[in-house]
Amino acid sequence: MKKFNSKRQPGFSILEIIISLFVFISIISVVVFLSFESQESFIKSQIFQEIIFESQNVSTQTKLKNWNDIYSFEIEEEGFKKNQEVSFLYDYSKMVSQETSWLKYKNLNPAKIVSVVSDWSKSIGGDTCSNNIFDFKNFSIISEFDLGFSGASDIDVVRGTAYVSFNSSGQSDPDILVLDVKDAEDVKLISSLNTGPGINSVQAAGQYIFLANDSVTNQLQIVDVLEIENPKLITQYRLLDNSSTTIPHRIFYKDKKIFLGMKGHNIGKEFHVMDVSNIYLPEELSSGEVGTQVNDITIRDNYAFLAVPNPRPLRIFDLEKMEEIFSYETGGNSKHGGQSLSIRDNLLTLSRSVGLVNSSYPELFIFDISTPSETIFLDLKNIKGSIRAVLMKRENILVANLKDGEELRVFLVSEDGEFAGSNTLDDFHYRPITLDCDSETIYILVEGVTNKLVILKDE
Repeated sequence: MKKFNSKRQPGFSILEIIISLFVFISIISVVVFLSFESQESFIKSQIFQEIIFESQNVSTQTKLKNWNDIYSFEIEEEGFKKNQEVSFLYDYSKMVSQETSWLKYKNLNPAKIVSVVSDWSKSIGGDTCSNNIFDFKNFSIISEFDLGFSGASDIDVVRGTAYVSFNSSGQSDPDILVLDVKDAEDVKLISSLNTGPGINSVQAAGQYIFLANDSVTNQLQIVDVLEIENPKLITQYRLLDNSSTTIPHRIFYKDKKIFLGMKGHNIGKEFHVMDVSNIYLPEELSSGEVGTQVNDITIRDNYAFLAVPNPRPLRIFDLEKMEEIFSYETGGNSKHGGQSLSIRDNLLTLSRSVGLVNSSYPELFIFDISTPSETIFLDLKNIKGSIRAVLMKRENILVANLKDGEELRVFLVSEDGEFAGSNTLDDFHYRPITLDCDSETIYILVEGVTNKLVILKDE
């Protein structure tokens, strides 16, 4: 007979059950939470992949466009916000920054793609100065090189090679010096060339340099520098008809065309455009009447911007029609006036030279050239000095002038194109002739018993 054991069997207390339930619920909650987080992360990942895909699509479409049609924009379409900012890295390269975000999920980081789009056909003869120079005031002198002659007139520096032109009084003096400036602290003379009467201006493009010859016989000279240690004069060209007796003062190269600005002439025209696609047979395409000497030329699209003497120191020509479409009136003595030009995006800087330092009228001007025929004056500055050359990059304008103690100054420019302060490079005490820029280095020709080349960099 089985006996019944009246002793109580072990079991769970209410407290133990509650604790167990709490642990169970906590585990379930964590699992559910992690599952939810995992699902949300997966969804966000999918959305971000779509944003990246859309951003890549925008980037691809941009690269397929004509180089001239790549511009900044901000649009909203198909649930995405697309922002594209375009800036010039060089004359022939644009930096394109694209940012794409999804309008519905604003807490997600946007996808950003930065690329460089280049038109290599524009690189020959294009400006090789970097647009990434943020602040000229940090530049300092790296070296100076004695050129050994006087009469330096112009300089063009291209990828570490400097071409310096001369118009000196010595018949045996060289008209061109070719320098190796790849190492700014160890400049080397590569070669020289005497082409005749003297050279007023020089432009390099590929294996050729184009010279504004100080002569009525052959205004344009072309030199082959493929064998850089032995440059050869291969072509000379004389302008036609009444312009055949004009003397060139400034030269500019762009897209297989030469733009010649002449000294003032009673009957000949002062602005000429030539096709040099056949380097041995230049062909004059058109010419325009300026009525005075052309001191500087720069080209943007189908427009030519000329710096000329007062009273209208800025002239703009439509190259398709070869007609003047804009001029800026300042008044002033016609012996002085527009000296140098520089373009950055849609802003143009014009500088004026003056007869007397500390003159009472302004020497520095800024214009909006978004629509050249409707160019808008933005601001001006009286620096009380005669300016020889200007260079505008980012929010800075570098000014080389003849005012003692302030020969090299930097002016800050606001986003609205207005002057916003200035600095002086204290260690530069030379009388400048002109300047050029290659990559992120500045090259300045200066006066002296013999001319020198002074090189500056941001150290």
